Amino acid sequence: MNKTIKYLLSIISKILSFSIFSIIYLLFFLQFGTLNLKLLDPIIKLNFADKYLTRIDFVNNDINLKFDKNNNNLIFTVNSRLKNELNAIEWVLFLDSEIRIKVLLNSLEKNVVAFKLSSNKQKKDNRISHFNFYGSLNSLKNSDTLEINGSAKDLPLSFIKALWPENLGNGARAWTNRSLFNGIISDLEFNSKFVFKKDGRLLFDPVINLDFDFNDIEVHYLKNMPPAINTLGKAHLDFQMFNINLLDGRIDLEEGSRIYINNGKFNAFDIKKRHGPGQIIINASSNVGDFFNLLSKHNYISKLIKLDRNNLSGESNLMLQFDFPLKNSIKFSETKTNVNLNVEEITIYNKEKNPSIISDSSILILNYNIDEASFFKGKVETKSLKILELPIFAQILDISIPGLSNISDGGRDITFAKSAFNIQLSNEGINIIDGILKPESNLPVVGNSLGLSLAGMYIFGKNEIEFNGTVVPVSWLNNLPSSVPILGELFSGSKDGEGLIGIKFRIYNEDGGKVMIETNPLSVLTPGFLQRVFD
Repeated sequence: MNKTIKYLLSIISKILSFSIFSIIYLLFFLQFGTLNLKLLDPIIKLNFADKYLTRIDFVNNDINLKFDKNNNNLIFTVNSRLKNELNAIEWVLFLDSEIRIKVLLNSLEKNVVAFKLSSNKQKKDNRISHFNFYGSLNSLKNSDTLEINGSAKDLPLSFIKALWPENLGNGARAWTNRSLFNGIISDLEFNSKFVFKKDGRLLFDPVINLDFDFNDIEVHYLKNMPPAINTLGKAHLDFQMFNINLLDGRIDLEEGSRIYINNGKFNAFDIKKRHGPGQIIINASSNVGDFFNLLSKHNYISKLIKLDRNNLSGESNLMLQFDFPLKNSIKFSETKTNVNLNVEEITIYNKEKNPSIISDSSILILNYNIDEASFFKGKVETKSLKILELPIFAQILDISIPGLSNISDGGRDITFAKSAFNIQLSNEGINIIDGILKPESNLPVVGNSLGLSLAGMYIFGKNEIEFNGTVVPVSWLNNLPSSVPILGELFSGSKDGEGLIGIKFRIYNEDGGKVMIETNPLSVLTPGFLQRVFD
C-alpha cells in the first residue's frame, strides 16, 4: 500500500512540476489564448503512460493549455484514446480529461488541483460510453486531502484488470487475474479519500470503496475444474478486503449435464497481507451424480472419489467451502475443503447400472481434518434405506442366518429405518469408524426387520477391504430382555443396533484378492456384553 501512496504522490508531484513549467511558458505566450501542447506528448508518455499503463495502448490525440483569468486557474485539457492491447480491440475508451490548477492561492482558498475524466460517447461496438471520474487536492494547515470519486457502466472485466494498480491488494489482484475472465462490469461506483501529513505520510488509513455489479464473468475456482459461467453478482473492494457475492450462475459438464449455482461468495479478508486468507463458498443444486462428477474433475480429489450419474442419482443441494491462502500456487493440503450434501430419493447403481440401493433422503458431511493422514472427517446419514440388490449383503445373511429366506431373499427388498456412518477419507482410502443401520420395524411379523453395525476400511489403490460388523435379526425379540430392569444391561449390546442375538461377520481379501466373508457362530445366542469376547 505504501507503494500505491508513493505512486499517487509521484503523480501529484509531476503535475505540480509541470504546472510550474507551464506558468513560465504561459507568460510568454499568453496572448495566444489556448496553447497546443501536443509536442509534449512524448514526455507525458515517457513519465506516465509507459510506467503506469503498461497493459494499455494509450494515445493522446490532443493536449491544450489555457488560463482562466477570472478564477486564476491553469486548465489542461487532454483528449485520449485507450484500448486494451496493441494488436487487439476488445474495448476502447475515448477520454476527455480536464485538470484545473489554482495559480494564485489566498488564505481562504483550499482547493489546489481539481480534475475530471469523462466519456459520454454514443455506445458503439466495443466503445465504453459511460465513464465519469472527478477529484480534487485540497491543502489545509497541517494536512493535504486527495479525493477521487466516479462511476462507470458496461466496463469489460479486462479493463478493470488492466487499470488495477499493481500494489493495491496484491493477493486479491493476483486471484482476479488468474481466476476471472470475460464478462461485463455493468454498474460501478467508486469513492476514496486520502489524508496526508505535510511530510507526505498518511495521517490515517485511507477510505476506499469500490462497488460494482457484474454479469457473464467466467469464474475459475479450482485448478482443472470447469468454470462457473452465466454469472450474475455484486462485488465490493475497500482498503481492508475484497468480496464477491454470486447471485446466479451454472457449471456445465459433459453430455449436457449442469450444476446450477444458487449463490456463492469469494472473500479476501485481508488484501494488505501477503498470502492473506481467501475463501470460496458455493451453494448449488443438481443431480447428485453430477456433483460427484464435478468433484472428480480435480486431479487430487479424483484419487479419492470418482463417481458420476452411472453410479448414483438423485436431486440434491450442495454447499462447498474452500479456505486457502491468496497466492499463485496452492497445494491441496493448503486448501481446507468442507462439503455438505443433501440428497432426496438417492439411487445407487450396480455395475450393470441397475438400481441397487435407494433412500428417501441422505446427508453427506465432510469437514477438513488438519491431520493429513485423513484429509476429511465426516458422516453419512440416510432415512428409509432400502437394499434392492446387493449380492455381498445377501451372502452375509445367507452365511450368518441360513434358512431365513424371508429376510435374505437374494439380498433384495431389505429396508432400514435409518443409518448413520462416521467416516474418515484420505488418499489411502475410506475408513468407516462406526456405522449403524437401524431396523425398519421392531415387530418380527412386519417386514424384513433387521439391524446391522459395521466398521472397517476400503483401500483405494489395492482395492482391499477389511470390515467387521454384526447382523441383528428379529429386533423385537432382541430388544425384549433389555426392557427388564437390572437384567436389561446384561443382555443389551454395547452399540445402538445390537442386542441379545447378534451374528459377527468379517469381510476381507484373500492373498489373491478374492473377497471372503466369515462369521462367528458362537456369537449367535450370546448375551450382548459377552459378544465382544468372540470378536
